[in-house]
Amino acid sequence: TRSTGADTGAAAADTLTITNGSGSWNVAIDAGDDHATIASKINAVSGGAAASIQGGDIQLLSTGIGSAKGFTVTSTGGLAAQLGFSETQSAQDAQYVVNGTLHSATTNSGVTGAIPGVTLSFGDVTSTTLTVAAGATTGTSPEDELLAATKKKITDFVSSYNAVLELVHQKTQGESRVTNPKNLGEYLAGPMARNNQFSGVAFSLRQQMGEEVSGLADGDNLLRDIGITSAFSAGGGGSNGKLVIDDAKLTAALKADPDRVKAVLTQSDGASTGAGLGDGFVRRTSELAFTLQGRIDVTESSLDTQIKSLQTSIDNATNRLEKRKLYYERMFSSLETRVGAMQSQQSWLSGQFNSMSG
Repeated sequence: TRSTGADTGAAAADTLTITNGSGSWNVAIDAGDDHATIASKINAVSGGAAASIQGGDIQLLSTGIGSAKGFTVTSTGGLAAQLGFSETQSAQDAQYVVNGTLHSATTNSGVTGAIPGVTLSFGDVTSTTLTVAAGATTGTSPEDELLAATKKKITDFVSSYNAVLELVHQKTQGESRVTNPKNLGEYLAGPMARNNQFSGVAFSLRQQMGEEVSGLADGDNLLRDIGITSAFSAGGGGSNGKLVIDDAKLTAALKADPDRVKAVLTQSDGASTGAGLGDGFVRRTSELAFTLQGRIDVTESSLDTQIKSLQTSIDNATNRLEKRKLYYERMFSSLETRVGAMQSQQSWLSGQFNSMSG
């Protein structure tokens, strides 16, 4: 599915609803949101479609395989019509012929039943007759490729999460204020040092990573259930709560039940704003990241105000010094003139006394 509308920003606040055979996802859009912002919000909330920007348009691809994973995009207002979403390729089940009999499957890999004892994986569409021999292989299967791509996205998420914790730790613990600043640069050093509000977001992030996702079964509702744990609990010592991935456990979880992994990471409680215990960890961290950015913006604004105030004080002090300098220059010039006059008078008097004594 691809948008064809001009990227002029959402005309009004609205809610996009993405629906497939598994459920619906509501995405809150603010007035003025451009295509890139809308795509980002879809990815933060939707479990049914992934969004990207292609040639300036929003492109939506189903996150699943088969006709049941086809989706529709609607809105409570006129946003869907404004974006002009149109289907570029319909969702279909895989179709294949074995010994003249037509079969279908909801996946392209791991297909069983058509040939006893044989598991099939499909690549490109073909009309060529294939002879299947025991032990034959065609290389990396689509299933393995999808598994690798999914693991990479999860790894990227964990890396981004760890980068945020490292930034907060560096700014609040790794930097410090100068006790007796001698210039403006020293005065502004370590703006986040020991900032409890700033470090509080990192604390909330770490706390959220240990919470359950409500609505999911015990044993399937924690990050550690899918192979993601904190470095501290894994023996990482002073790791500031960074996450580590148990590759074997994550791989096993994705192969056994990918929907379970997806729910732990991306489940939505349906609320258009905020994140609660019914949301997966990706949405939780996204909401807290917005909070962190807000606090960074507030700190930057405060520093800008301090810089302007200090610069004004410096300018005022400079002006006062310049005026004082001019005052003393005029005063010394006047003194020099008077001293010169006194010296001239002294010479005249000396001449007069000399004449009288002669």
